[in-house]
Amino acid sequence: IAGGAGGALIVGPALNALPGGVLPLWGLGALVTFAVGAATLALQGVFGVVGIGLAILLVVIAGNPSAGGAFPLPLLPPFWKAIGPALPPGAGTWAARSIAY
Repeated sequence: IAGGAGGALIVGPALNALPGGVLPLWGLGALVTFAVGAATLALQGVFGVVGIGLAILLVVIAGNPSAGGAFPLPLLPPFWKAIGPALPPGAGTWAARSIAY
């Protein structure tokens, strides 16, 4: 919840980067943080310590390039376009755009 609040306050009133409301962005940030944390705990529960590495590969290595933040989803290569919306960074980016615009 604190991470969502911090992110919403930074991109909203502090930087004026997104025109959306602070409360919806706060909720979105909290949900994305929860989704990443829950996926990490699930992978750790199934695979042990290796699951944390798998979560890093899934969320950071695969999730960030396919999120569509720097380039919109239609401009991504087919592989990244296919996995992007299913991962938390991609879903969060799409939802933040929907809130802001």
